[in-house]
Amino acid sequence: MSLLSRSYSVQRPWIAVALSATVALSVMSVCVSSVSAETTSTAPTLANSKALVLYQQAIEANAQGRSEAALQLFEQAAVAEPTYANTFFNMGLLQYRKQNYQKAQQAFVRSAELSPTDGESWYNLGLAYEKLNNTQQALASWQRIPPGNARYANAQDKLAELQRAKPTVASTPATTKPATTTTIVKPTTTPTTPKPMVTTAFKAGTVELVAKDFAGPTGIAITNDGTLLVANYSKNLIERVSGTGQKTVWVKDGGLNGPVGMAYDSRTQMLYVANYLGNSITRVDAAGKTSALVSNLKKPYFLKLDNNNTLYVTEQETNSMSRIKLAP
Repeated sequence: MSLLSRSYSVQRPWIAVALSATVALSVMSVCVSSVSAETTSTAPTLANSKALVLYQQAIEANAQGRSEAALQLFEQAAVAEPTYANTFFNMGLLQYRKQNYQKAQQAFVRSAELSPTDGESWYNLGLAYEKLNNTQQALASWQRIPPGNARYANAQDKLAELQRAKPTVASTPATTKPATTTTIVKPTTTPTTPKPMVTTAFKAGTVELVAKDFAGPTGIAITNDGTLLVANYSKNLIERVSGTGQKTVWVKDGGLNGPVGMAYDSRTQMLYVANYLGNSITRVDAAGKTSALVSNLKKPYFLKLDNNNTLYVTEQETNSMSRIKLAP
């Protein structure tokens, strides 16, 4: 799924820092080894109405660039509902961006405690420990990520990197410096795309309104973090829809001309948009920057991306279908 649409790589819809890619307040040190593997493996739904409102306000504040306000709202949401992992994850990301690594570490510890199978929390916790020169706990955090988890490969790279640079890390954690000072790998979540909100269960066979007041809604796509993207044909824009149904403009104009069908590439986080009136296809990167992919089509309408990096497009004017090979 857009602050945690927790990917940047990595929304729980929302925030991402240059961490894993796609955070607690107490300054007391918490050892990773104290985190019980028996802790609840999934975060509870955010059923507390006050916490839900505060969480969404925090996401909106972050999307508007008001990170301090977002952090304060997340802190209030954590007080109202202290068992929701995504709140602490987003707090950690914001604290990390401010270089408050101690507070970031504390928040990621809480996120990992509440959702111990969340590889992003463990990966980012290791990065925070690394910044605090606590190599032993960084290693312990990355070792908690099991094979098959999306962050496993990154964690193994960090483990190998530190072990090569500091073979005696385990015996001298207090004096060991971080293995590298280069830019860390960004997390699967980005600060501009929070983790999607988890709400009450949606029963099979029921119809529920998600959002309204679009301008000729056409194509729909879903990002890695679960954020909904909706094309507005009449206004040449794409809107993001949060877990509570709030809409924000993500892309406007920028080559869009009668947007209809859309296809999202989870590998590259690239969105492809068919421009019915512009006879073209526009691509949009994770930051919302647009560029032309192809032109001279004949009323392109529906898009479908396969597993071999091939994009298929139907063309209504010629009653045909074409395909486009995308870069690897």
